[in-house]
Amino acid sequence: MARQKQPLELEFPFEYVLVGRPCSFQGKESQGKKSKGKTSAYCKWRERAKEAVEHEVSNRTNRRMYILTDKFLTVKIAWFSSQPDAIDHPDLDNIIKPLLDAIRDKVIINDSQVRHIHISKIDLNRDGLCVPPQIKKFEGNPEYDHAGEVVLVAVYPFDVTETRELDWWLS
Repeated sequence: MARQKQPLELEFPFEYVLVGRPCSFQGKESQGKKSKGKTSAYCKWRERAKEAVEHEVSNRTNRRMYILTDKFLTVKIAWFSSQPDAIDHPDLDNIIKPLLDAIRDKVIINDSQVRHIHISKIDLNRDGLCVPPQIKKFEGNPEYDHAGEVVLVAVYPFDVTETRELDWWLS
């Protein structure tokens, strides 16, 4: 009888990449076929996010799982787009939920642990753009080349000193 491998402590940052245009519950794609109030496009995007997290956890732990962290967290989301001003893009604030839900029960206990979120949409065509290596590895991938969209999600322990500029009410 084989021994079951013990879960590992999470090493920060935890990052995952999702190729394709983000989908939101409230976006134009919400006019598609709905399942329990959610669109099929939204459900597919949410499932792809979960699969990306599972793939990253499996790769980083050699097919073991993590002990779910109970720490407060900072999440940084970078949406790289070759068409950042497209009118059919979802709003930045509407793409967060499925990206956080994807790490629940795989990396974190609950998304209520997130204390700080930083989210950006970045023009892939911008001169002088330094594309992170996590994104560069997708260049040449037909899905990436077709969509011209990729999302990088990074999870870090929350550091209150990062948010001091927001603590104006404490002075």
